Amino acid sequence: REAEGRAHPLPVTVTQIVKGVLQLRKIEASEATAHDSVDLYRGLAGRSILPQFFAKGGTELAPMSTTCNLKVALQYASSEHAVILRLKTRGFMGRGVDISFLSCFPAESEVLFPPLTYLRPVREKDETGLERPKPPHVIRVGAATVTIFDVQPKK
Repeated sequence: REAEGRAHPLPVTVTQIVKGVLQLRKIEASEATAHDSVDLYRGLAGRSILPQFFAKGGTELAPMSTTCNLKVALQYASSEHAVILRLKTRGFMGRGVDISFLSCFPAESEVLFPPLTYLRPVREKDETGLERPKPPHVIRVGAATVTIFDVQPKK
């Protein structure tokens, strides 16, 4: 669409989603858990991690739905080649907002990030002291493969 010079089909809707996330983030700033570290999960079915993403990360162009419930993310990722992104958050400013109260499925504990959220691979030092992306965890269950990849969301 962008390469063809076509406008975004829902610019007002996306703008309102961003504004809503920012307003809800203000409310979450006053919560007792505002500065806690929280792991969130995003399940992706039928996917693999591209080497470019593993090295540099990437940007989610759309609003990004996550959950604090690993079981829910695994259900969304259910496929032969599943990816679970584990988002390591360190406070309300680096986290989406809980929209469970708006959801048709409130038990899924949905946390929504605004469009254009950058996901950076979590880095760790190797034996030489150089920082490298933390290797993903790969779990094989029968013919299925689940890859768990640690990332940090950035606004």
